[in-house]
Amino acid sequence: MDLDSITDIEGNLSQNATYKAKEAAEIEANANMRCAREPLSWKELKEIVAAEDPSKMGKRCYEVQLEYEKLKLMVKKEYGTMFEYLKTHVLTDFVAQTKEPEFDPSTPLTASNLLLVKADFPYYFEEGVEHWIIWCTKYLPVGNVCPDAAAKVIKQAFGNDAEWTYLVNIVENQSVQELSHGHIFVKRSPDAVPAATKNDSKQQ
Repeated sequence: MDLDSITDIEGNLSQNATYKAKEAAEIEANANMRCAREPLSWKELKEIVAAEDPSKMGKRCYEVQLEYEKLKLMVKKEYGTMFEYLKTHVLTDFVAQTKEPEFDPSTPLTASNLLLVKADFPYYFEEGVEHWIIWCTKYLPVGNVCPDAAAKVIKQAFGNDAEWTYLVNIVENQSVQELSHGHIFVKRSPDAVPAATKNDSKQQ
């Protein structure tokens, strides 16, 4: 290998290192800017959901937001959209039930149209509050009114003693707009049996 080739390789390595350093710095800056400084209490969360004001709720602690920023960058590079990533790795069988989500409010909703999963990147709440996502191959209306079919799935998962709230973000605030979904926030006793559901969402 001649000297020019060695110089070119060293130059490329230096450029790659510089690019990765800038990328890492940007990820950290975004996480710091978008994270929540303090956890929301269960009382605060219920008030926010009742007011249908997700702008005060949808933040994660720094550590979780940092991992989410890393995932978003990887997804953008390798899959283009979060939906394509989820469809490939997380919701493959579920999405395969229908070629296109049937976003028709008049279409009857059943349990077979729903999938409850625990959020991998939960919002920042006080200890004891769980964040879940309920995916739907049909249509979930924006707001905090939980459809009967979804409420039945939630109660079957967590039991009648658990407290829970439900919210579907306005479309422009949804990170995955191609598939209807809502956020479920649950508070149950430490002695409760864990919900028998799919465990990871890789989402919101």
